[in-house]
Order: sequence, then C-alpha cells, then structure tokens
Amino acid sequence: LMSNIFVLGKLHARVTGLFDFGRNQKDLNYLPLTVSQIHNSYKNLGLDVLEVDGLLELTERFCKNKMKRT
Repeated sequence: LMSNIFVLGKLHARVTGLFDFGRNQKDLNYLPLTVSQIHNSYKNLGLDVLEVDGLLELTERFCKNKMKRT
C-alpha cells in the first residue's frame, strides 16, 4: 500500500509539472522530483504523510538517491 501511495504522489507531481509546459509558459522540466514536490502532491491528494508508516522515509530516500545520480 505504501509503495502505491508513493507512486501516486510521484505521478501527481509529474502531472502537476506539465501544466505550465502545456500552456507554453515554461520548458519541460527533466529534473528529478524534490521531496517538497512529492509532499505537496500528497497534500493535494488529501494524504497525510505521517499517517502512513514509512512513507516519509521512503520519499526522502528516493529523492536523495535521485539527486546522487544527477
């Protein structure tokens, strides 16, 4: 369940990032997602990151690993 919520948060963050691109206001952003972007997506989806055990740690670990690769 936690991994599905995490993937949903990532997907929501990516889709949210497409709105300015779709309006031709910004270039497409290929940068890795940040913890803040994913947390905002959780909030917009009505999820509390602290209510799902391990979700905060999973999100931070994912973003930290992505930043190392770039």
